[in-house]
Amino acid sequence: MKNIVAAGLVLLLSASCGSDKTDRKWEEKENTFAFKTVVKGETTPVELEALMDIEDWRLVDSVIVCKNNGGIPYYYVLDSEDFSVCGKFGLKGNGENEWLYPHFLGKTGEEYCVLDNGRMGLYQVTRGDSSYVIRRMRDVKPVLPFNAVKSVSYPMFAYVTYSPNEIAWRVGNAETMAVSDSVAFTDEEGKGEAIRYDFSYDVSAGHAVLAGLHQDWFLILGLSGEGRISPRWMVKGQEGEQPEGTVYYTDVACGKDVYLLSQRNVDPSDASGTSSVEVYDYEGRPLRRLDLDIIASKMIVDEARGRLVFCSPMDNALHVLEAEL
Repeated sequence: MKNIVAAGLVLLLSASCGSDKTDRKWEEKENTFAFKTVVKGETTPVELEALMDIEDWRLVDSVIVCKNNGGIPYYYVLDSEDFSVCGKFGLKGNGENEWLYPHFLGKTGEEYCVLDNGRMGLYQVTRGDSSYVIRRMRDVKPVLPFNAVKSVSYPMFAYVTYSPNEIAWRVGNAETMAVSDSVAFTDEEGKGEAIRYDFSYDVSAGHAVLAGLHQDWFLILGLSGEGRISPRWMVKGQEGEQPEGTVYYTDVACGKDVYLLSQRNVDPSDASGTSSVEVYDYEGRPLRRLDLDIIASKMIVDEARGRLVFCSPMDNALHVLEAEL
């Protein structure tokens, strides 16, 4: 049954990825999990000085911009060396330069850019002498609610939309809201079960990787500066039934290699076990595996400092793993 589902998924993607439906094929390969090295990593916890519920985060130059789910404020800026708070910006509300559903798009020159699809505006955020200055740059067109927003290269950005029978990963223009390309995961039987194809993802220069949350697969795509997608590899897990409720990949980081945060050894029913990081090249070949001593839900890969930073659902701390990246 598992192979039937995966095979059907490939056909759906080939038929729905972009406008050129004839030339775009996924090459399939089985994941051997034959990692060249397996390392047991001991993480170091770092207590956060601000109590926040980190919904999303980005490593931008020498800081980590964390979106606080509470919205008071929306964003904390952490020094990526010692994780101290070096700034904060953005309040929830309908007032001038307040936001309802903000999404951090990264940098445009020396400024940050935030897209709020609640108040339908694109905002510039500039660091002043002692605080951040927020300025509404332009109105944007209303679109379907979107999630998991990540910057590609301004003004291009990626996001996910959900409906009962389809989950779509789209690449579009933040200024015009025009969609350049997309990948759709569709429940062709119309039973409202598209959520079984839910995924995590990341983008980097020239690449995007989508990894299954409830199914054991990941996709490697080429991504142009204009937001056009080139399907490359679909890497499927090995055969065999997995326990009900198994979670696979909850986060992805695209660096010089592909980093997948795996929960295949975590039992979500009682929060037992530990997470691991599976590392692949952009041909889908397994390179190494880092077995953690914690359950981690999110990660940042800081290749410049040779370390990974994790959020754990078990505490309000960050966990740092020094590693050869």
